Amino acid sequence: MRPVTYSVKRIASRIEQVTAPRLLDPNTAISLLFTKFSHWSYEDEVRAFVTLEGRDPEIGLYFAEFSERLRLREIIVGAASKLTRADIRCALGELAPTVAAWKARLAFSSFRIVRQRNERLWA
Repeated sequence: MRPVTYSVKRIASRIEQVTAPRLLDPNTAISLLFTKFSHWSYEDEVRAFVTLEGRDPEIGLYFAEFSERLRLREIIVGAASKLTRADIRCALGELAPTVAAWKARLAFSSFRIVRQRNERLWA
């Protein structure tokens, strides 16, 4: 895990120099994976990349198991999402007491996404 780097400049100059079928060098690949535009710095994001061992036979998707190294700490429900608190608790099961969940909304005077503080607006 490592924190995201926020930048005002694109790292495209290093990418544009790469031509097929060459691969990106590891430092450029890491820069791509852990860099976002500075506008998003309020997110204070941390990213983790894990190996995915096996595919879920029922739905065909890959998942990483939660563990001491990979813990779910917070769920942010999108502003337009219809998910309720009960939906989140049901999906989390035994993890529900240890995971914070909150509803997002559009900020009133900027382009930011912020926490919906009026709890009555999220069932």
